[in-house]
Amino acid sequence: MLRAIRFACSTGFDIDDEIIRSIQRKSSLILYVSGERIKQEMDKALMGDYVYMLKKSMPLLHEIFPQFARCFSTAQNN
Repeated sequence: MLRAIRFACSTGFDIDDEIIRSIQRKSSLILYVSGERIKQEMDKALMGDYVYMLKKSMPLLHEIFPQFARCFSTAQNN
């Protein structure tokens, strides 16, 4: 799940709606993945040119970083 998001962030390719729905349904399973692996994938996703694609993975992000999800609903002044 996280790798799909990472590839979307690095390439800009859109993720198929069925895959997004699957990630949303199974997002709680990410807690079975080691913290080191999650960190590696998140580092790569956050370094991508299309980091806005993370917004599509909100249920998954909420499982990993509950406090991080609030950033997407906060107005950004950039």
